[in-house]
Amino acid sequence: MAINAGERLEAERRRIGLDLPALWLSYFGLGGAAKPDEMRAYLRGAITFSTLEHNVLAQAINDHSIDLGLDHPAPYADRAAGGSGSRGDGNGSTAS
Repeated sequence: MAINAGERLEAERRRIGLDLPALWLSYFGLGGAAKPDEMRAYLRGAITFSTLEHNVLAQAINDHSIDLGLDHPAPYADRAAGGSGSRGDGNGSTAS
């Protein structure tokens, strides 16, 4: 079975040792709209997030990674879906 985008973020969260309450606070502080239980469900692969919500969650994980002196390993939606890494507008479309 293929790993989904939320599960990839979960793998990075665990790798850097970030607990769920701290992640949710960071995510919410960046403008994330999901409740803590919804975020946990997304990280388990049980529900989907919009591109914007995924990217806010990835940013929260990457912020913690940088604080630890690491790179930013959590993939944004364009990379999580196997995209080329082009920067989009947060709604799934890319500038031309």
